[in-house]
Amino acid sequence: MSKLMICVDVTNESINSFKGQLKNYDWSRWDEVHFVHGFETQVYADTFYFASYPLESQMDDIEKSVATLLQGLSKELIPSDYKGKVIGKCLFANSSKIALKEYAQENSIDEMIIETRGKHGFSGLFSSSFAEYMVGHAPCRLMILREND
Repeated sequence: MSKLMICVDVTNESINSFKGQLKNYDWSRWDEVHFVHGFETQVYADTFYFASYPLESQMDDIEKSVATLLQGLSKELIPSDYKGKVIGKCLFANSSKIALKEYAQENSIDEMIIETRGKHGFSGLFSSSFAEYMVGHAPCRLMILREND
């Protein structure tokens, strides 16, 4: 079973970039396509207590919003006659890049598609700490797309 994972930053720029760059992609070679977003949780220290974001009570709403965005993206990218399974997932973790790497390992992902932005040319290809991390740690093949200008 062949599995593809697309790591989606749920900003409008990122979603539009994926729409532009993957519009003619050959989805038929994959049995499963995983659209995954890593939501980085944060802990703040105050004088008398620790606070975290998001609160547990907010996580369900965030998860639903991300699922809606990922489902919309998958419907725009993948043809309606696609026979494989499409999965959307929002991961909450202190480090989204580690969570995404572990998700790929746990789900036996064969290839990841990630996006990078920033500088132009060769130096810009690996300007993102996320892209740099995945180049060194991805447990599978990696396709890196540079965000459209």
